[in-house]
Amino acid sequence: MLTARGSGFAVAAVVLLVAAGLVGVAELTTLAVADLVVLAGAFAWVAGQRWSLAVRRELHPGRVEAGRSARVELLVRNDGRRRSPTLVLRDGLDGSGGTRLRLAPLAPGRTERGTYDTGPLPRGRHLVGPLEVVLGDPFGLVRATRRVGGASVLHAHPPTERLGALPAASGTRSTSTVGLSPTPAGDELHALRLYREGDDLRRVHWPATARIGELVIRQDEAATDLRVDVAVDLREAAFDPPSLEAALSTAASIVAAAARGGASLRLRTTAGADTGWLAAGQSARALDELAGASRHRGAGVALVGFGDGGAAAAVLVTSDAVEAPPLRAGRSAGPAPTLVVVERTGRLRRTGEVR
Repeated sequence: MLTARGSGFAVAAVVLLVAAGLVGVAELTTLAVADLVVLAGAFAWVAGQRWSLAVRRELHPGRVEAGRSARVELLVRNDGRRRSPTLVLRDGLDGSGGTRLRLAPLAPGRTERGTYDTGPLPRGRHLVGPLEVVLGDPFGLVRATRRVGGASVLHAHPPTERLGALPAASGTRSTSTVGLSPTPAGDELHALRLYREGDDLRRVHWPATARIGELVIRQDEAATDLRVDVAVDLREAAFDPPSLEAALSTAASIVAAAARGGASLRLRTTAGADTGWLAAGQSARALDELAGASRHRGAGVALVGFGDGGAAAAVLVTSDAVEAPPLRAGRSAGPAPTLVVVERTGRLRRTGEVR
């Protein structure tokens, strides 16, 4: 394939030949032939090169928070029997031209390492690669491009905030759940319920009590026994793009808080995604789902069985612009889902119980 410089050489040869025919100057013909000989030599040089590379790509880390960058490391090994020529490595992000790295000639069996930074990433699933290896002639007239290896997936999760108490229930509607509460030292997932006569007042959770105006008791329930069911409303009518990002960030914060507390969790959306129940150590799968989430038209998929399955907490993230999505199947044995409402402005407006 001709480069821009090679195309210029070819055009110049044609112009010189035409000019030589018009004015009858033999020297112009000689220059045109010289141009064509150089081009032919460049093609022959590129076609005669033999090289074989094995490439491994590593992402550090493979998952980042939106707005942060990742480091991409390329390990290139010469699997051929001859010394490789000077090559240019071009690794793209989401189909872009990507970063160019120059690779010096490698002896057979030798491995070279190169790194580059992706720059701040928007939320989403990003494809890194496939790697393109470019070979050019010494004059820069002709190049050959070959793809080596496949693409890698880099997840940029919604940004999160540290949350303390998550909504939890003891299993009946009479012991209603309490809402989300960001706290300065929110490292734990607390199981909370409203005060019942006879409860030990030493178990009162004062921050939650002050927030809702009623006595709230901290339950003696092992975090490993907690199950948190999280649903996100992705209907196009519910969110515009800015408020969608706020909603996904809220859902990601809930998932992260559940995982820090050692709770099992499940994430589902009205777009039809459903992770099933995940152990705390598998929460990255739920965040991966949020990274690739997008709005959909219509009513979407009903949240069948939301809050069932022994869930201690059920949290629905939706908008103030529409009614909550349908919650099908009986939930008599599960907690009343807590509604987390995100305004169209992107602000968290209120939490409340879905009746």
